[in-house]
Amino acid sequence: MRKSLEPTDKSYNKLANRYIYKAFLNGKEVPFCVTADEEIGYIMRLKEDKDGNSVEKEDKSGIETEELYGDVVIKYKYPKKLSMIEKFIEWIKK
Repeated sequence: MRKSLEPTDKSYNKLANRYIYKAFLNGKEVPFCVTADEEIGYIMRLKEDKDGNSVEKEDKSGIETEELYGDVVIKYKYPKKLSMIEKFIEWIKK
């Protein structure tokens, strides 16, 4: 499975946002995940400083991102409440 909040990504779906899914890398939840792909073991997330704050790009054009690789798992945050939403998302993809 691949989920992304990046509009240019092939798996982008505005309904599949960070409030619905959690991404894990090597068993640990990854905060501020932008894109996660279980098949290739890839996560792109917003970069954080040592205090947990987002790192702004030097040119002030946005937030820096970083790519991580390993064992990636994507889980629904609320699986029992999302069955209808999941069906709707699958219907939209068709």
